Amino acid sequence: MKAWHLFASRQQARLLLAEFAGHLLAGIFVVLLSKQAIYLYGASSNEHRNLMPNYLLQWEAIRWAKSQGAIQYDFWGIPETEGEEEAMAGVYRFKRGWGGDIVRFVGCYEHAYHALAMRVAK
Repeated sequence: MKAWHLFASRQQARLLLAEFAGHLLAGIFVVLLSKQAIYLYGASSNEHRNLMPNYLLQWEAIRWAKSQGAIQYDFWGIPETEGEEEAMAGVYRFKRGWGGDIVRFVGCYEHAYHALAMRVAK
């Protein structure tokens, strides 16, 4: 993973793992850029979900970021809507449950200078 090598070599990354009874339940990858920590990747098992390992991991990541001088923690994106029909409704609730502000950025724009090359790439 290129991001890991880039940030970890500068002490700007943390991989946090949550285990229970010898089983890996969840993990997150957080990087630090200046005064901002960014939650880049995460994964969790459905096993022992009632223990809420993701909350513990995020809390520990926030504590680590603060100890490194971060003044902002970015949960890196939520779905556009919060409706239950949204496939990522649970992710929305989890991230919004921490409070904080929703910050919207300009979206992506794609322009194909060579239409044939773009079709091949897709």
